[in-house]
Amino acid sequence: MDVITTVCMNPSFDRTLEVEDFREGVLNRIVSTREDLGGKGINVAVVLRRLGLDVQCVGLSGEENAGRLLGMMTREAIPAFFYRVPGSVRTNIKVISTGRTRSVTEINERGPVISASDFRRLVSLLEDKAGDSELLVLTGSLPPGCEAGTYRNLMECVHCPVIVDTGGAELMESLKAHPLMVKPNLQELSETLGRTPESIPEIRSAAMDLVRAGAGMVCVSMGERGAMLVSRDHTYFGRAPSVSVQSTVGAGDALVAGWIHGWKRSGNPAEALRCGIASGTASTLVPGTGAGGLQSYHELLSEVSVSEI
Repeated sequence: MDVITTVCMNPSFDRTLEVEDFREGVLNRIVSTREDLGGKGINVAVVLRRLGLDVQCVGLSGEENAGRLLGMMTREAIPAFFYRVPGSVRTNIKVISTGRTRSVTEINERGPVISASDFRRLVSLLEDKAGDSELLVLTGSLPPGCEAGTYRNLMECVHCPVIVDTGGAELMESLKAHPLMVKPNLQELSETLGRTPESIPEIRSAAMDLVRAGAGMVCVSMGERGAMLVSRDHTYFGRAPSVSVQSTVGAGDALVAGWIHGWKRSGNPAEALRCGIASGTASTLVPGTGAGGLQSYHELLSEVSVSEI
């Protein structure tokens, strides 16, 4: 079926606090506050929906405040199917300091502990709701209790291309199931490979190691530097437009959604990268973890150029 399924195993409520000149160990007064849906799988789904694509979200949720989570997803017009586990949906705090230098401090809860039985229920739910999806997106950190290879096991439940956005051992395990694309950021790429690539040739070489290990394509997000897309035969690079950044939280998720939008529309990896960079940049114009606007996305598309290197 023509629906994209995102998996969110550890959803959250993201509370963003804006503080002028945040300082540790003293009283800080909040200038403004907002709350958004959180969890990388949900973030991707929200942007995909705003880009006009059919999307659903499958995952695990703490039972105590699951109704509130599902209500927020209903307002975003995203069908959601969550197996409920003991505990509550976590709350993540983002403290934005708006003083002389803008910074973001993140304080994230771990979320409910997942048992082997909970995971089996998730597998059954995924097979039922998403077994024949057009595309599956696996993204984000795993909740406590998950075994190594969790994403690889979920990939084996579906019969469609898969995009994976994670890092470390979980990323390397997922490569054994040959995902269509993986999207580490620079830090995740470094953690996964045990070295710190900095120059464009070094980043390309590191991404090629993941291609050789099983990835169809590797998209490396590099913040304000832009992003690189590497496959066995081609390497594309695009710079991010210069904008007034409000928040970088969720920009990588928006990049994934924009990439999917471009890929579905064109089937061209360079165009998918261009759309991904525009979408990721649009999300930085919005405070908190909110998704960027459709108008900003289309305006930024004209400012992004991608070239083969």
